[in-house]
This record gives sequence, structure tokens and C-alpha cells, in this order.
Amino acid sequence: MLFFMPFSHPERVFVLEPLQAALLFISGLITVTAFGSFSEAIDHLEISRISTVLACIPLITIGSMKIISGLIPGFIESEPLNLLSIAGALLVVSGSMQSSLSRTP
Repeated sequence: MLFFMPFSHPERVFVLEPLQAALLFISGLITVTAFGSFSEAIDHLEISRISTVLACIPLITIGSMKIISGLIPGFIESEPLNLLSIAGALLVVSGSMQSSLSRTP
């Protein structure tokens, strides 16, 4: 935080358009909810299982972007994916599934 502080401009928050302000507020709520859920998950589940779910979050984000860009063209630009990206995503998902479904003795 101290490193990025000289480059920040907090006063720009006051000149956001209503949609931008709403998205910023919603992002804050989602962050608080995510950290609360994460801390609750740590209390109830094994860390190894939690980490496998966390590995899939970027894939969920990319998938959501693809769906939204298809439903609402021009709203957001979809991330271009090549064959190597898709193969890597499939490896992450299959590894997460294998780790989550495997039982420890």
C-alpha cells in the first residue's frame, strides 16, 4: 500500500459516474463477502480443498466474461484464448477436481 500510495489519486472517487460508483461499491461488497467466506471455509474445511477451489476462480472469471460478452456485445471485451490457454484451463480444472474428489486416509 505504501508503495502505490504516491501513484494513487483518491479524489477521483468523487467524480465517478453513477454506474462506476455502483460497480466500485459492489466490488467492495464482493471483496468483503469473499474474505468472510474464505475465513469461514478455513474453519470448516481442509486447506488443500480450499486451495483447489481458489485455483478455479480465474477460470470462472474468464468464463463469465465470455458469457457476458456474448449476451451484451460491447459491454466488456472477452479475453482472447488460444489452444494453449484452453489446455491449461482444462488441466487446472481436472487437477482441482481430482484433488477435491480424492479422499485422504
